[in-house]
Amino acid sequence: MRDARPQPPVAPPWRSSAALALAIPLAFASYREVLQQNDWWFAIALTSTLVLGAAAGARALVPEVRRGLRASIPTLAAALTAVVVVSLGSAPQTTLFGLPTPATLEALAQVAGQGLASLAAQPAPAIADPGVILLFTAGAGFLAVLCDLWAATLRTPALTGCLLIPAALAPAAIVPIDDYFWIALAIVAWLLVLVAQRPSRGRRAWDVVGVVGGGVAAAIVATMIAPTPSASGGGSATTGSIRSGVNPVVTLGEDLRREETITALHYTTESGAGHYLRLTSVDRFTEEGWEGDPVPDPDSLPEVAPAPRGLSDAVLRETEVTAVEVSSLGGAWVPLPYPALGVEGLEQDAEWDPQLTALRLDRRSVRGTDFVATSLVLTPTPQQLQAAGTIVPEDLAPLAAADTAWPSVIAETAASVTAGSATSYERALALQEYLRSGPFEYSEIAPERDGYDDTSAGAVAAFLDVKSGYCVQFASAMALMARTLGIPSRIGLGFLPGEEVDTGGDEQRWRVTSDDLHAWPELYFEGVGWIPFEPTTQRGEPADYAESGALDELGAETPLLPDTPTPLPSASPSTQAPERGDVGAVDVLGDDDEAGVPLPVFVLLGLLALALLPALVREVLRRRRLGLVRRGRAGSELAWRELMETARDLEIPVSATATPRSNAAAIAAAMNAPDHDLDAVLGAVEGEAYRPAGSGAADVTSSVRAVLRRLHGASPARSRLAAMLWPRTLLERLVNAIS
Repeated sequence: MRDARPQPPVAPPWRSSAALALAIPLAFASYREVLQQNDWWFAIALTSTLVLGAAAGARALVPEVRRGLRASIPTLAAALTAVVVVSLGSAPQTTLFGLPTPATLEALAQVAGQGLASLAAQPAPAIADPGVILLFTAGAGFLAVLCDLWAATLRTPALTGCLLIPAALAPAAIVPIDDYFWIALAIVAWLLVLVAQRPSRGRRAWDVVGVVGGGVAAAIVATMIAPTPSASGGGSATTGSIRSGVNPVVTLGEDLRREETITALHYTTESGAGHYLRLTSVDRFTEEGWEGDPVPDPDSLPEVAPAPRGLSDAVLRETEVTAVEVSSLGGAWVPLPYPALGVEGLEQDAEWDPQLTALRLDRRSVRGTDFVATSLVLTPTPQQLQAAGTIVPEDLAPLAAADTAWPSVIAETAASVTAGSATSYERALALQEYLRSGPFEYSEIAPERDGYDDTSAGAVAAFLDVKSGYCVQFASAMALMARTLGIPSRIGLGFLPGEEVDTGGDEQRWRVTSDDLHAWPELYFEGVGWIPFEPTTQRGEPADYAESGALDELGAETPLLPDTPTPLPSASPSTQAPERGDVGAVDVLGDDDEAGVPLPVFVLLGLLALALLPALVREVLRRRRLGLVRRGRAGSELAWRELMETARDLEIPVSATATPRSNAAAIAAAMNAPDHDLDAVLGAVEGEAYRPAGSGAADVTSSVRAVLRRLHGASPARSRLAAMLWPRTLLERLVNAIS
């Protein structure tokens, strides 16, 4: 029979759920030093509260939840709620009545990849874009499910410290933190989780285990994170690095307006000339403004530089070699002259975006890299650009179309400025000349929306009205007006050539700083491809083909082109894939290449290993004991000891001070039936006490294993799970050893 002694009172599980609903958001509050704004925190608070509420509701609806398989119902309800909340928050259009579908999983994986790339591309405090918010809400949901299991189902609330404490301390290992108020508050909230549920007799050791486990887990997280440089290579948003995240348009204005000047990079060229250095371009314009396309799957991108779109062999070009040394430039985009043919010496995984002819590191920061780029210096003639007429390839038609929702002033201004112009080239020159003319002035004071520089169509209309803004407004205005005229357009992002610095020798070296951050429009002309224009007044210089007097050359005779034009490298890997180290190839597996496994994966694996360690040690101890008995090196008393400890792990009321027969009765009562194997083990133990010294001991290992199997089968699911993952006898032994 079970022990009839009265059990200490236990607080209702909902109190633990309520305490966790406070503790989990507070554990993430310290990330305010790492992430901007507060949207991400509200998403975490909402997700964790809904998950914990689902588990508490399941316990209220199923009173017998603590017995048998029903013990898993709250955990299953919490896990399902976490999946639904994350799916609805990040990919609602792919769900079916709120439930995730295969398309949802695919969409979530894509958004999560964007979030990892965004965190790798930004220094702290980073912008919490949708991908970053997905990562944090998914983490909060997982945390809520596991903490609820430990605190409310298994009634071991102190173990939640193994997750909550490292979560609160992690930001301190990423950036310097002067104010530890939120970390201290998170620890106080965890103590409330302990107070919310008074442990029953014999469970006080769990408090010590939780505290020690939380400290060990925090040390693991700090050790894993601290040596890893931040995405930008260190430093805060204000002093450490220039950002170029997933969408550099968002951060360009903020970096331009920073109080101090940051050196982004140095470079030298074979010709000695300076060049615009392009990071990437954006061509998708929504009601929110310019947005970068989702980060493609690296496995689908080429390792060899693709041929520039639309560039014919008739366009004059020269080959340029540029050696770049990146200093304080964060982000994954590699700064290159456009169009680039290849890169040599880049010792990180990288892939080319064939649509943008831009090079992106695979979830790494470009900061601190040195490489040599080979590119083309194109010299299209006004005649070639004029010959393109108004031709628009079918697949580029969306980039040459205006949205009817745009303010009418954009199209009206474009039509007025280009009146009398017959070709796309003539219209482009007219737009550029209009924006560079007297009424417009350069100003880094820009309209904001939701804390960021506003790049929407409304902001462009306001810019055309006030005629004051910085490069993003000038570039956006020309790009949108070009689309109203049927010219494919996009925005290029990167740097002006910078300034020459004295090297004390003949070599011409260029220094590029945060002051040189720039945006410009790129327009497409059939036969020439994407070419940049410079509409920003007081910034940069237009190329020869875009000078105000270029139209005067249209009446002149077209200059003779070389009989054998310089061939443009083919994008076909079968004919152009160069050997490692050749121009045109990216060294994707350099000697110093680092693993691209995301940091959260290491953290989760470390926490998982920590949680499973007691189970592993307990199983090794069990096998060792029974092995000694089977080989005759120990008597049946050791087998009986293993049976007693397993019973205690399963919460069966056996006692070290009781007789073996009394303990056997308690075990038989737990199995709800007499057991022949149990009687055999009991008989061997009692007989061994009266057996003459030196006589052989009976092998009862098979009987012990049979009793253990039946005992586990008759125990509640909650007890089996606790005995498997966190065996009480082993943890109490650890606590006793420490004390």
